[in-house]
Amino acid sequence: MKNECFESPQSWNDDSAYDQWFRAKVQKALDDPCSGISHEEVMSEMNALIESKLSLHQAD
Repeated sequence: MKNECFESPQSWNDDSAYDQWFRAKVQKALDDPCSGISHEEVMSEMNALIESKLSLHQAD
């Protein structure tokens, strides 16, 4: 299986080729419908996890 993270233009000296490659990678990530969750959702879940762990230790 090919690792797309390491695909790049043949010549890193060609600024326009790199720019085109980079913009295509960014657009692909933006268009991906399975691309993660929001920062707010992560923080909410982590805060809930921290609170639950703190309450367990305070009960001891």
